[in-house]
Amino acid sequence: MKIIPLMHVIAGNLIINFPIAVFGYYQLFSLNSNLTLANAFFVVTFQFVYWSLVVPFYKLYSVRNLFTKDDFLKWEKWSVRSFLFWPQSFNLDKLECWDADKLKEFLDLRSKFLQ
Repeated sequence: MKIIPLMHVIAGNLIINFPIAVFGYYQLFSLNSNLTLANAFFVVTFQFVYWSLVVPFYKLYSVRNLFTKDDFLKWEKWSVRSFLFWPQSFNLDKLECWDADKLKEFLDLRSKFLQ
């Protein structure tokens, strides 16, 4: 059971960071596109919207599948260190697009682990 938090972090990197990096590299540095300010703005905007929509699903899925407080703390620490999401109570954490019901479920599960 010790590998479960690490598996979630690896899956998160494949789901969140890898598509962002591939799309950004392709759009900004492909031979067919010119590096313009408009192109860079489009890439950053698309990446931000993608991140804002995918991170809540990743967080909720991961927290549902963790078993212990130690697993939760490791998962959260490794996810923040690998730039999957911002630390809790950080101002930019409010930019995630949560559904009200899913946010309540996530906060309930999180508080269960932190008791």
